[in-house]
Amino acid sequence: MKKVKRWRYYCDHCKKSGGSAYHIRNHEQSCTKNPDRKCGFCYQAEFDQTKTKDLISLINKSIITVIDNVNNMECISIVFRYGKTEESILKELRDLTENCPACILTAMRLTDTTIMFRSFNWEKEKGCGCYANRR
Repeated sequence: MKKVKRWRYYCDHCKKSGGSAYHIRNHEQSCTKNPDRKCGFCYQAEFDQTKTKDLISLINKSIITVIDNVNNMECISIVFRYGKTEESILKELRDLTENCPACILTAMRLTDTTIMFRSFNWEKEKGCGCYANRR
């Protein structure tokens, strides 16, 4: 019988893991849970990197997350401020990020509001091709 120990590497920001330190280090640079990330979408399209803190503050100023207990179950509801709607917040995020789906997803993941944006579909947004062809 042979017994082998292998190192396992974990992202400091999300739950991703792997057997290669090199690949996890590369992942960490652009992880959407990393507040200081480098966006690969923006880099390829030669756009300026959007400051994630600006996107987070936009979301935090626009909504309030309310956690209620209904029938002993935790329910999360979103209350919009200043007459904002989901569509208006998404439009502002798109304007700030030059329509970068990865930067928008990062802002949503770091503010834990992904449940709010029902009209934002990551798979559809990243594969539409409209972003990559905007050079």
